[in-house]
Amino acid sequence: MRCRRPGEPTVNTRVRVAAYIAVSAVYILGILLWGLTMPESAYGVDYSMKLMAPGAGLIFGTDFMGRDMLCRCVKGLSTSVSIAALAAGVSSAIALAVGIAAAVLGGKADSFINWCIDLCMGIPHLIL
Repeated sequence: MRCRRPGEPTVNTRVRVAAYIAVSAVYILGILLWGLTMPESAYGVDYSMKLMAPGAGLIFGTDFMGRDMLCRCVKGLSTSVSIAALAAGVSSAIALAVGIAAAVLGGKADSFINWCIDLCMGIPHLIL
């Protein structure tokens, strides 16, 4: 049996990380699909059902206009996850382009890019 080197991840760690990624992907995909494929009638106004308490049919109940709160929450969550995924994708593309530019151009371009990164890192996150 081979000894594990210090800092080397174990098989359990790799399996656990893969499981976390898979579960997160399924969760996010489910939220996006449910929010995007929900019919308009599912969260429409129905005054006859206003202010109903949570129960078996309506897990979150209804609001003052009779709209199903679960559908409204999922629709809002779907929008939030979509915007977050778009922001993460755009920022990753920008970071990839800047990283490639720093690596390829080198010299003064690399120094300037590092200066810009240091400038942003020096600003407190709350203000940024």
